[in-house]
Amino acid sequence: MPNLIFRSVFGSVLLLFPSICLSVQAQEELRSIAEAVGTIEELDLRAHVEVLADDSLEGREAGSRGGHAAAKYIALHMKKYGLETAGDAGSYYQVFGKGYRNLLGLLPGTDTSLKDEVIVVGAHYDHVGYGSRTDSFGPYGTIHNGADDNASGTSAILEMIEAFEQLEVGPRRSILFCLWDGEEKGLLGSKHWLSAPTLSLENVKFSINLDMIGRLRQEGLSVYGERTAAGLREFLSSANLERLQIQFNWDIQPDSDHYPFIRKRIPTVMMHTGLHGEYHRPSDDIETLNYAGLQSVTRYVARTIWALADRAESFRFRPAAMMESETARRTFERFAPPFSTRLGIALDPEMRAGDRENGLRIEKVLVGSPAAVAGLQAGDEILSLNGVTLKTQEQLWNLIFGVEKRVVLEVRNDSTGESREVQVRLGGSPLRIGLSWRFDKGHPGLAYITRVSTNSRADRAGLRPGHRIYRVNNEVMLTDLDLQQELNEAEGLLELQVESRGQVREVQIELANPAMSQKSESGHP
Repeated sequence: MPNLIFRSVFGSVLLLFPSICLSVQAQEELRSIAEAVGTIEELDLRAHVEVLADDSLEGREAGSRGGHAAAKYIALHMKKYGLETAGDAGSYYQVFGKGYRNLLGLLPGTDTSLKDEVIVVGAHYDHVGYGSRTDSFGPYGTIHNGADDNASGTSAILEMIEAFEQLEVGPRRSILFCLWDGEEKGLLGSKHWLSAPTLSLENVKFSINLDMIGRLRQEGLSVYGERTAAGLREFLSSANLERLQIQFNWDIQPDSDHYPFIRKRIPTVMMHTGLHGEYHRPSDDIETLNYAGLQSVTRYVARTIWALADRAESFRFRPAAMMESETARRTFERFAPPFSTRLGIALDPEMRAGDRENGLRIEKVLVGSPAAVAGLQAGDEILSLNGVTLKTQEQLWNLIFGVEKRVVLEVRNDSTGESREVQVRLGGSPLRIGLSWRFDKGHPGLAYITRVSTNSRADRAGLRPGHRIYRVNNEVMLTDLDLQQELNEAEGLLELQVESRGQVREVQIELANPAMSQKSESGHP
């Protein structure tokens, strides 16, 4: 398992830094983090949740005896795995308010020039105790164990602390692990620390908040705040070796401990697996969690934290993120109107051309399409185009998308066996690749695909509207003109790095010699 994990981590690093050649030392560091992440196990996460969400802790209300017991459990684990104290008076505790307690432990960085910079990793450990009309959906007066909210996030941090303790060489920047108290009473713990920080806020370069990550479902992991720094979406996606389905949300809601950090202009993301029927109810108990999903999310977050702490440059806050919203996202992600239909047929996938006995059989003709107007019918077999004998479907579509308006097809009738010539006036314009895009101002170099022409090279390569292009032939395309020029001039094999829902993959498109234009949606010539 560690070797498989290492290969995956190595691949992720190459996605993030495609031009680098890793030294032996760097490869050893990657192997070390891969092995450390691999120690994060479902059973260990569950063991932490079972302690934190036990009835004996009485719902971990901030300032209560159950809350104090949870704090002691966390502090013991910080000490066991060697974190430096980062609270008050040489302890892990930062005491404030009505007996509330933040827990703060530091993993020091190893780079003399970067170790003063800090990545904050936080989760609130408190819940609502027995519940009341102000903080529960009832029934009241019964222990609310808060297994998902937020024993799940707390257990993830405890497992990451243990995992990182096993690193042969720690990351270059320091990591401050924070377990916040009083979140359920108005984000009191994170607000207090930011008003009375135990280290310089100028040194805090990034913050991650984990809140309710124990109920991973088909819709995937929600990530909020990825627009607080340019290029953050690509970074977060490249670390996604668990192949999680990630929903990137543009809203920045003031409902968890990420928000005070964003208000301080610190790049911040929150991880969340969604609300559910047990939210703030006594039924949010240990048996309701998806522990395999919690393992996947925790490993993903651990890998992300290490990459943040070890990368050469820190992210810079992007103020425009405060003005963006889900409405803005939906506006940006609208698809363009479809390309004009070039031919308008569907071919029988079982039919292969190779000689005069086996044509490309038409399975369906689109009503009103150029093919229908020309008189092509289902069952016809296409033998040649402009005198060129067709051997594959790919050959047909490459020719259809490469010519101007008129083509002559040699067609054989399936029932009679008779051949005829059919002239077809194609719709639309030639398309070398067959896609259009728009660029995202929040992510320089990210091209969002707005449409893909059916049967085009892009379509056959699996590209779809909604996919995002990060790189073309290992280069970032910063403008419409850059991307247009690269697609027009590329020869041979075109390589694209593409992301969809947080999953990055490489797409290869075979090209003929450059001959035709690929226009962007922006209208550049």
